[in-house]
Order: sequence, then structure tokens, then C-alpha cells
Amino acid sequence: MKKLGSILFVVSILLFVSCNSDDDDITISNKTIAGHWQSVTSHGYSINLNTGEKTEYDEKPNESLSLKLYDDGTCSKGSTNGTYKLLGKELDIFLSYYHSMLQKEISWTENYTIDDFSSNKMVLSIIQHIIQHGTSGGSDPIYYESKTTYMMKKVN
Repeated sequence: MKKLGSILFVVSILLFVSCNSDDDDITISNKTIAGHWQSVTSHGYSINLNTGEKTEYDEKPNESLSLKLYDDGTCSKGSTNGTYKLLGKELDIFLSYYHSMLQKEISWTENYTIDDFSSNKMVLSIIQHIIQHGTSGGSDPIYYESKTTYMMKKVN
């Protein structure tokens, strides 16, 4: 009987410890995501959808990502200001700037997925679809899918 009691005690301790580890997850909200985030590494791939040829890469040149996210929903990416919206693990960033040569406002949206998140680490990924037109007028366009994953750290 003592042995059964000891076994039940050990099992209950193990269940308690395993259940508590679920509480370590941080809810992603404007408050918890606010801060200056800088990419430390990046990797990804590009697929030529016309041929199926896939190219994988680590640390693409000029692919550093710097985001400043504020708890009021405003943000900046580099020197461009905008707003952001969180929907679960989706981070949508709305950016714009005034283009002086075109004399108009240029706006775009970047849709990131938050693959992992803690108070000082975030993993973001973005998938883009690109159409490249040939240099001569008769060339068929080339369609690409590109995915980049950024390992980010909080710098403030």
C-alpha cells in the first residue's frame, strides 16, 4: 500500500510540473510585443515557379530587419513610419512615405507570421510573391515565391 501511495505521489508531482510549463507561454499583444527588435540572423528560400528551381540562402545581403513597435499600434521599419495590427500570430505592418519624385504617397503592407515569441526573442517569417518581367518586350514573366525567416532580439 505504501508503494502505491509513493507511485501516486510521484505521478501527481510529474503532472503538476508538466502542466505548469504551459503557463510559460507569453500572450502576444501590443503591450508584450512593444520595443525595438533587430534581426540577428535570417534564412530562407526562393522558388522559380516557372521551373520549380529552388534556391536556399542564409544571411541574404541587405536583409537586416529593424522594427520599432509601440503599444499604441504605431511602428517604424528603418526610417519609414506606419502602424501595425496583431491577429493571433499574424503581424501586419502598414507603411507609407511621400515619394518626392513621383509626388505622391507610396503605401504597402508587410504580412509576417510570428513563429516563436518570448520577452526578448521573436522569430518572424514573411512569404512574398514576385513577378520579374524580362528585359525584352516579348519575354514571358518569371514568377517567384520567396520566404525569409528572421531571428529577432529585443534591443531595448
